[in-house]
Amino acid sequence: MDNKEKAKTVRCDECKKKVGLMAMKCRCEKTLCTSHITAELHSCTFDYRTEGVKTLSTVMVTVTGNRGLEKF
Repeated sequence: MDNKEKAKTVRCDECKKKVGLMAMKCRCEKTLCTSHITAELHSCTFDYRTEGVKTLSTVMVTVTGNRGLEKF
């Protein structure tokens, strides 16, 4: 075991519980257990609002003009 490095145990950044294969990465780059994965429970620093606005601005179609309303 002299030449081998000891494998680092993956732990939750909030409660320090060992998570192993159940580890989840948040968008704020924290490793969390299933109890702390929601943004409210681990004081997430990722700004979901601006990310949502950015996504919607690229997906949404802008409607301009009155094309097709001349008959009414």
